[in-house]
Amino acid sequence: MADSSELSVDLVKAFGKTLGQVYATAMLSHFAGMRLAYFARDWESCSTKGGKFVEALLKGIHFFTTGNRPKRINVGAEIDRLANLPKDSFNDSIRLLIPRVSRSLYHIASDRGARHDITGFDPSRMDAQMTIASASFILAELVRLFHPGNLSSDEAQTIADGLVQRRIPLVTAVFDVKRVLNPKLEYSDKAMLLLYDSYPKPVRVTDLFNWSEHRNITDFKRKILQKLHDQKLIEYRDNLCVLLEPGLRYVDQNFIPNK
Repeated sequence: MADSSELSVDLVKAFGKTLGQVYATAMLSHFAGMRLAYFARDWESCSTKGGKFVEALLKGIHFFTTGNRPKRINVGAEIDRLANLPKDSFNDSIRLLIPRVSRSLYHIASDRGARHDITGFDPSRMDAQMTIASASFILAELVRLFHPGNLSSDEAQTIADGLVQRRIPLVTAVFDVKRVLNPKLEYSDKAMLLLYDSYPKPVRVTDLFNWSEHRNITDFKRKILQKLHDQKLIEYRDNLCVLLEPGLRYVDQNFIPNK
């Protein structure tokens, strides 16, 4: 998946005109904040930013469905308004699906953190996971709906696939590079993690070499990438690499947290 700045540019291109660039930009800013909070394990902040994401989203949908640019919005009332629009007036995703997912997101942001769980079970982490997954789904659905005329179908598919791909806390992006946060991993595992984080986009070998912090590009190509290619974990050719299905399963099974 692309880094946050590249992702935001692509998404604004996909639906910024339709939802209003101000609202689209605000929504993506809150989404980036959610991801940063999640990877910092600040679960409550992640969920709180999900509420801001929903507010910006619904302002954008209000603009799309009415032509008006609201400064403030009542989330519950706006979701009810969308549900009551005539059936043939807008796509069901705009009237029903996205608003329903948004209601759950907003409930977590607004109510769950303020309530004491009598069972003694802290739901903060699972709430944050649901927040990230739901917001990613909403963005992917907006790309699907509004990309025609703004992006090619292949570009839109790549963006949507990247949004719903599970993220890896072991990989971070900073100063236009990616880093694997466990320096003790083998270089082959580092390469796999970095490719997973970029999936489904192919990665240039020079980028992968630099991100993994290997010291010899000839050895990196021959001993790491070629072996992974021979094992059918990656496709390596024309100075590009991308994970294959067995590679995706390998990372899922060995590095994606299940809790």
